[in-house]
Amino acid sequence: MTLDSNQPLVRTDEGLTHASIFADRRLFSQELERVFQRTWLFLAHESEIPEPGDFVTRSMGLDPVIVARGRDGQIRVFLNVCRHRARQLTTEDVGNCNHFQCPYHGWTYTNAGELTGIPFYDVYNGRLDRNKYGLVQPPRVESYHGLVFASWQADGGTLSDNLGPAKWLLDMLFGRSGTMAVSGPPIRWIIDSNWKLGAANFSGDGTHIFTT
Repeated sequence: MTLDSNQPLVRTDEGLTHASIFADRRLFSQELERVFQRTWLFLAHESEIPEPGDFVTRSMGLDPVIVARGRDGQIRVFLNVCRHRARQLTTEDVGNCNHFQCPYHGWTYTNAGELTGIPFYDVYNGRLDRNKYGLVQPPRVESYHGLVFASWQADGGTLSDNLGPAKWLLDMLFGRSGTMAVSGPPIRWIIDSNWKLGAANFSGDGTHIFTT
């Protein structure tokens, strides 16, 4: 892949990567479309939402989402956006509730994503169908050893296909015991850097530890 020049961004034969991959906004826009909108993304661990009504908030690319366990025990993922005026429903990192109510106009949804409450509903004169305006959900949500993944893409490779050779590591870390659980609330840092720097450091760059 190239941007303005004829030089490829990654020159595998020379072991070189162009520095623009960490800063070019056009490339990031393509990544949002081709990576974050099309692949399976890790969101949470089931132990973070053990009880009906439990939820955590995460993101899929730049899209804020809610990962919630409904009253039926099923785990669902919702776009954290009200269907009325696109106000973010909740800013909490973690919580427990039966309903999510938009703080702007009060539209209310169950923790299964169903629209149940609309203030001044009568003024719509029967033209607003609640069943059509539940919370937006990714078409695919799956768990692997308690790790919850979701994809905005309705078709394509399965989660198992997407994990590929990395499954052996997840099997080793999470599959040998059913007792692994996330402990405590999330601890977050906001870092002014490209997402690939964090991914590289956490996934395989252990050599920086000795210096940093």
